[in-house]
Parts: sequence; C-alpha cells; structure tokens
Amino acid sequence: MLLTMPMAFIGPDGGGGTKKSANNFWTLREDAELCRVVGPTRWELIALKLGGRSAEQCWTRWHDHLDPNLKNEEWSTEENVILQERHAEYGNMISPMTI
Repeated sequence: MLLTMPMAFIGPDGGGGTKKSANNFWTLREDAELCRVVGPTRWELIALKLGGRSAEQCWTRWHDHLDPNLKNEEWSTEENVILQERHAEYGNMISPMTI
C-alpha cells in the first residue's frame, strides 16, 4: 500500500484549503502574498501584511502547503517501508517517528 502526501484543498473560489472558519478558505491572492513576504520569518509581521490572518495561520499555511521545499509526490517504496517499521515500533506516536 502506497501512501501519498496530502495535497492542498482547493476551496470553492479556487483558493487553497486551510480554513480559518467554515467558509473562509485561503484565496489565491493570499497564497501569492504569503509566498512573496516569507523571508526571515517574523510570522506576526507577515500576518499584519496579509491582514485577516494570524501568525499561526500563516506559519501553518507556509509549512504545510506553500514551502517550495515540500515534497508532494507519492512516497517511495523505501519511505513506505520506513514508515511501516516506525509505526510498528512506536504506534501512532508521530514525534519519535521523525527521521
């Protein structure tokens, strides 16, 4: 069984998915602005530049969906084997599983 990394959810307006509330999806404009302003990361300042988003929301959106270093393709056979071995050893405790 191959596992895949989750892709960003696309909202009804074409924006990406992390929800601030039930109907407040990230817009494409917000994603573009977040990508533009991420540098030396002062998430509070970035949130102020975006307006309407918290520092935590900006951090989460960047690290879970927009960071260009994210690997979003299917997991390799080797990665699946490692994950299954770690799960057998640690169960559902994710922190000790990290490589």
